[in-house]
Amino acid sequence: MAGLPIVTTSTLKEQENIIAPDPDTRRKGVEALKRLVDINIALGSEVLAGVLCAAWRCHTGQPRTPQEWEWSVTAMREAARYARERSNLIIAIEIVNRFESHLINTAEDGIRYCRDAGENNVKLHLDTFHMLHEEDNAAETIRRCGTQWIGYFHVSESNRGIPGAGMVPWADVFEALLDVGYKGRMAIECFDPHFKVSNNRRCLWRRFADTGEEVAVRGLRNLQAIAREAEARRAAKK
Repeated sequence: MAGLPIVTTSTLKEQENIIAPDPDTRRKGVEALKRLVDINIALGSEVLAGVLCAAWRCHTGQPRTPQEWEWSVTAMREAARYARERSNLIIAIEIVNRFESHLINTAEDGIRYCRDAGENNVKLHLDTFHMLHEEDNAAETIRRCGTQWIGYFHVSESNRGIPGAGMVPWADVFEALLDVGYKGRMAIECFDPHFKVSNNRRCLWRRFADTGEEVAVRGLRNLQAIAREAEARRAAKK
């Protein structure tokens, strides 16, 4: 056993979309969220993360509506209360780019969503890939969210490849995480070249490594060096 803490990520299917006009579809979405909570509790997971505020990649072709927002918040509130009554599980809503969802694309909206849900176990799942697309400044976004709102963090490169080999301003990101005192879970999000279905859904056609193990080893090595650089920069400012 590796002894790693358990964290899961998931999403909702189209037939479970909690912002769908059909009330039966929304009800199935709430039931799906509760099943995910049950699964995470059974696994001993600390965090249930991912695109949970709506079905992934189900766009209406229009900006979100106040009604969609209310439907999602209402469903999430019910799921969060269900989780809170049974565990200390955190539900972390992933903030994704505009190509993957039309409901929440920025951390600012994510904070508003958490506040509207009104449950302290609803937090944000930040991802550097998505932040690079949608935020004005990734480091300042992290500082604005702070540990009050960040529940989980994906270190994902701009090209979805190995962290440290793209355009994400990693030293700035890590310095901001140190500044806010984030001590939560963090994971490299890159995709093994053999996961054809997953890669197809994300339009990933390049191979960044021969195996998932190579991605993990090289990515961790790069990130450890970047973290040391961020710590040195902070120390130099004092």
